[in-house]
Amino acid sequence: MGPGVAAALLALLVPAAARAGPDPAACQVPPGGRFDCGPERLLSRAGCEARGCCYSPGPGPGPPWCFFPRGYRSYRAENLTATARGFTARLRRVAAAFLPAALDELRLDLALETPTRLRFTLRDPARQRYEVPLDTPRAGGAAPSTLYGLQVNQDPFGLVVCRRRGGRVLLNTTVAPLFFADQFLQISTSLPSHFISGLGEHLTPLVLNTSWTRVTLWNRDMAPAPQVNLYGSHPFYLVMEEDGSAHGVFLLNSNAMDVLLQPSPALTWRTTGGILDFYIFLGPDPKSVVRQYLAVIGFPFMPPYWGLGFHLCRWGYSSTDITRQVVANMTAARFPLDVQWNDLDYADAKRDFTFNKKSFKDYPEMVQDFHRCGLRYIMIVDAGISSSGPPGTYKPYDEGLKRGVFIRNATGQPLIGKVWPGPTVFPDFTNPETHEWWHDMVKDFHDQVPFDGMWLDMNEPSNFVEGSQDGCPQNNLEQPPYVPGVFGGRLRAGTICASSQQYLSSHYNLHSLYGLTEAIASHK
Repeated sequence: MGPGVAAALLALLVPAAARAGPDPAACQVPPGGRFDCGPERLLSRAGCEARGCCYSPGPGPGPPWCFFPRGYRSYRAENLTATARGFTARLRRVAAAFLPAALDELRLDLALETPTRLRFTLRDPARQRYEVPLDTPRAGGAAPSTLYGLQVNQDPFGLVVCRRRGGRVLLNTTVAPLFFADQFLQISTSLPSHFISGLGEHLTPLVLNTSWTRVTLWNRDMAPAPQVNLYGSHPFYLVMEEDGSAHGVFLLNSNAMDVLLQPSPALTWRTTGGILDFYIFLGPDPKSVVRQYLAVIGFPFMPPYWGLGFHLCRWGYSSTDITRQVVANMTAARFPLDVQWNDLDYADAKRDFTFNKKSFKDYPEMVQDFHRCGLRYIMIVDAGISSSGPPGTYKPYDEGLKRGVFIRNATGQPLIGKVWPGPTVFPDFTNPETHEWWHDMVKDFHDQVPFDGMWLDMNEPSNFVEGSQDGCPQNNLEQPPYVPGVFGGRLRAGTICASSQQYLSSHYNLHSLYGLTEAIASHK
């Protein structure tokens, strides 16, 4: 990369003056452009102004009463240098933080990975923090030319990303201060238009509402309802710009988080751990943005041809006789049917890798008969493994206990929750040994019942008791300084203890990856 390209891509702006309390002129911020200075709790005027912020109460929900003035300082960029992949800089905290365990120094890395993909990360240079265990493509060097230009604001620190052609600003983090504490990371950006989609999984229109909307990401077994976190977490958004161009932004972070949208328009990311690891995709059209996104996270599983056919499933097919009759009725009515499913009705006492020897006594034969008729067959498999049987009576639990594959509580014992079969343990799919155990359990059952696919369910993971049957410890993973807007108000609501331990890290960090890691183990 030549010096002319580097100069065009990167500019250091003029440092701002030091903060000396809320300047009335700096508080003249339009309501739609105000960023909340009290993210973790409601502040009084005195508490707000003690943070150097502006206080302007108003009626009802909407703009925050306590908000950052323009130029609010948090970090200063220093020692900006070119690298083989782009640029790096040190960020030094220059103002007091109001949340515990704020980091004094950060490392910024800017990677010009491709002409249409920019990556930037903010990390602790002194200590390894949890990062999402996802292999992403790594560029060998900086792209020689790009569709984007960059600016780095020195003090207060901020990044500006624009389209090289036309100069439209796509990302501008100078609109609000950066925060990076052990359990609270926040960064904000302006948006070039109100036409933003993504940030699933939620019950929303395709185009999200930018009028003070909070989107919470933390996987939850929850019937779809407005304004609650649901089954999956996808910290990616796509924006349609005014001229029809499109770009996307992906935050590679699996911790519990809120994403806040406001009318200016702007967006704020708040996450409870890990690092800030962003990808910006320049498109310039929506299809190209999605392709560029998939090039980072991986392409969807290619289904078998029969998987694209007509499927039939519901709870309540309580025997092989009833399941067979359903297929016969579909055939007689000349409805197309390619794949028949069963919910948990087939299982013995609702336990995985078993079948009821009375109501499903001819279960293997039923599946074989479906095959002879040209049908495929899928049955449900839940994540929780029954733990209540006497030793030696249930192989999945006995073998799993012996091989150490279950998520553990704070005392190092398998965490016991409760799902359909009663007391249950939860496989830790980040553990390589769990993959081997899972393969053995799946193969053993397939040797009995020649199913064609598994419906992986309850893998948020879902739990009918809060945390565990023994509760959860009182610690900073269970009561973090900032709790996103999760349904139930606690991270353990509807799932297992955040402080429970897995092979790679705490469940606090890995929770929203549980279903993905189970799918990876099952695909093997």
